[in-house]
Amino acid sequence: MFTQLLTLPPIPLNAAKERLKFSPALEKVVMKALSKEPSSRYPDVMGFTKAFEDAASNPDTPAKPEAQATEESGLFAKMRGILRRP
Repeated sequence: MFTQLLTLPPIPLNAAKERLKFSPALEKVVMKALSKEPSSRYPDVMGFTKAFEDAASNPDTPAKPEAQATEESGLFAKMRGILRRP
């Protein structure tokens, strides 16, 4: 299993779980973050965060966050809404 993790490319986000679909922009961000080649990844967590927020804000995102009456906001609230199962 560890050999596969180190040698095989990651499974594309939209192929990882049946019935869960994400925007191409979000999938692109995640796949870049999972790149085996360090120079192909984001330079730091803030670069990834910015790219993820931009992709999450994309109106083409199929799994839209639901409005919630909580104090939580920002990236984690967006991720929770985007990754919510249909």
